[in-house]
Amino acid sequence: MRRFKELAEENQFSPIRAIDSDLAGYLHLDGTSTKAALNSKDFHHFEDDDDGWFNLEIEDHRGSRVLLHNALTQSQSMPGYAAGKSVGSYTSEIFPNIVIFGTENLRNDRTLLQLSFILEGAENFFVYDVIERHSFYGSAGGKSALKSVREEAWKLPQGLRERGYSNDPDEIHVIHHPKRYLSLDIEDMKVSVSHSRYQRGLGWTGHKIEIVPVISIAFKVPITINDALDRIWRVKGFFDQLSLDDLRISAISFSKFKKGWPSSDVYLPNEANRARERRIELHPIYIPFS
Repeated sequence: MRRFKELAEENQFSPIRAIDSDLAGYLHLDGTSTKAALNSKDFHHFEDDDDGWFNLEIEDHRGSRVLLHNALTQSQSMPGYAAGKSVGSYTSEIFPNIVIFGTENLRNDRTLLQLSFILEGAENFFVYDVIERHSFYGSAGGKSALKSVREEAWKLPQGLRERGYSNDPDEIHVIHHPKRYLSLDIEDMKVSVSHSRYQRGLGWTGHKIEIVPVISIAFKVPITINDALDRIWRVKGFFDQLSLDDLRISAISFSKFKKGWPSSDVYLPNEANRARERRIELHPIYIPFS
């Protein structure tokens, strides 16, 4: 599940084309300034509903399908004329209220059976010792234990009798396997919370590890995209009440599978760059039942 920030960084001006027409252009993700700019040689228009919204499925430069859901036309322009001939193209700029990457992971009718999202500050509601830090200072047997772990994890190549290390170990970190910390049934929803681990190597000089609680909702029957967002906000409202704040969402994924994988990444332009306006800094001591 990619966060809104990651999706925006990857799609500053991403080339796109429509599935069933000659429309082509680019997708630019930037919060409320998000837009899809599309051009065609012939006149084009979008069939919208009574609210002026429409859906448009496009393909990005990687060949993945992207759905612009509940989109609005912001502007349109026509070709110019020179020497009595039409010059240029028909151009439209549209604002999608929801952008879904990888619609192949939704059902054919664009419904879903499972969703997951990351809520800002959720680690304050689910406080567990997921990462342990142990120092080797004053520990006679610690280094020998580490040596044993190294020998199990990395076998010496043939002809090499010993592996050398340039530095003496100072401390060790133990990361626990993520578990399901909450599971309950509400109406047609099964709401659960588990930790997800994000890590990135920084060569020989560093390593970044982040443990993030992920809230998931599975449904008994498929639901629409609009209904899915409504369910997210209902569950989010519970955590808002406990924290006495309007918490932000930083990532969402949809899936046609109840297990939640593979999934489609979701970008909400109106939520992505929402200003942080906390009255107090969120902390576990302020949250009941944490």
